[in-house]
Amino acid sequence: MPEKPKEQRMLPAGRFHLAESQRNNWVIDAEQGTTIDDFLNPSYWSNFSAKMRPFDLIEARLEDGTYWGLFLVLTCDRAWARVKLIIDVKATTADVAQSQAEGYRVDWLGPIKKACVVRVKDGAVMREGEPSKAAAYEWLKNFEITA
Repeated sequence: MPEKPKEQRMLPAGRFHLAESQRNNWVIDAEQGTTIDDFLNPSYWSNFSAKMRPFDLIEARLEDGTYWGLFLVLTCDRAWARVKLIIDVKATTADVAQSQAEGYRVDWLGPIKKACVVRVKDGAVMREGEPSKAAAYEWLKNFEITA
């Protein structure tokens, strides 16, 4: 008896969507010292979990650039969200540090503080909020002229 051909499956109508209509993509700028365990704790998300829905994606990054992670929202409620780590990227401070200029360095301290001029001897932030490293170096050049 000849083998019956396998029925080919087709994706049914109504199961093909634009991602933007089916999930939210969130970005958080976590404070220094936040750990993966914090992100995986359902109560960590309590201030925002009411806005989330299952299958949302959360891009989490530490403000100094030493961590970036992608999380999937598994389930959530008004005061908690359970997430699963999908991608985990760690960098050292040396990886993200910038070159040094005579007693100062320019560091990227995240999307809020942005490019900052830091005094090497004591770590004091002399200037923050510059939109780029080049702008921070320009500020440093003008600072050295007037100092």
